[in-house]
Amino acid sequence: MTTKTLTLPVLNINGTEREDLLMQVAEAYEALDNALGKLSQMAPHGRDYQTVSEDVFRAACKEHAARCDAVREIMEDLTTMAGAL
Repeated sequence: MTTKTLTLPVLNINGTEREDLLMQVAEAYEALDNALGKLSQMAPHGRDYQTVSEDVFRAACKEHAARCDAVREIMEDLTTMAGAL
């Protein structure tokens, strides 16, 4: 198992204000949440794969799940960032 490293911003007098960073994180999170909703709506459906083997449908489902997981992982990163700020 590998441990993921997340490099977090360091608040300082010359840097971006905490509130601005939090707003950026919140807006990005909201956009990803909306994207995840849209991705969920386009989940593979068997009727769209009925003329090919079931293995193709399973592959499409697996790929779709991986895309959704990737978005969720970024959302988790943003939650961690917000907590650190």
